[in-house]
Amino acid sequence: MNHEPASTQANKILVLIVDSHALSREGLNLLIDQSAELECLGAFASLIEAIPVARSERPNVVVLSLDHEPDGAFERVTDLEREAPGTRIILVTGLVRDEDVRSALDGDVAGVVYKGGGFEEITRAIHAVHAGEYHYSPEILDRIGTTDGEPCPSQSSKTRYDLLSPRERELLVVLASGKTLREACGKMNMTYKTADKHKVSLMKKLGIHDRVSLARYAIREGIVDV
Repeated sequence: MNHEPASTQANKILVLIVDSHALSREGLNLLIDQSAELECLGAFASLIEAIPVARSERPNVVVLSLDHEPDGAFERVTDLEREAPGTRIILVTGLVRDEDVRSALDGDVAGVVYKGGGFEEITRAIHAVHAGEYHYSPEILDRIGTTDGEPCPSQSSKTRYDLLSPRERELLVVLASGKTLREACGKMNMTYKTADKHKVSLMKKLGIHDRVSLARYAIREGIVDV
């Protein structure tokens, strides 16, 4: 960690890293310390460890890996916001799930970054959220349904799954479980024409164009078991 005069550090964005994966955590720590505009206050394996430091040091931004945080990560994000008010949070993930995007929107999380964007993407996110803006990677925004241009992340935004009707969600489960559309008709007590209409609609809303991708989506989201 850099040991610069306070007058120099005061101009930097103070960052706290939380990632249970040691290689990712230490790599990001090193890259931040090499930046002239950022200062890493510490890198921790869990939010439980990081919260006391956040409470005392009041970082500007906390970068939290969502992939390695155990279940209940969003509840602990709430704890962090309560213990260190004013701190902005960036979630980093390599697996984009509508469920997580929905939780981030509901929690008014400032940034959600896809790991594929690398350090440059995380740096842009840090500067954006520190400036009071929101930064969601294109891969994350793609999971937010919109009909009028670029979506603006907010609690009123809808994920693609949110856009599905109850019958479309029911059909998604049946088809993703390996049933044919005709078998779905009998199970859901509807005509083939109606079932086909629902299938076309749900695929359009999800941005999916074939049955294999539909099954993969349902497995990834935890809608059906492997």
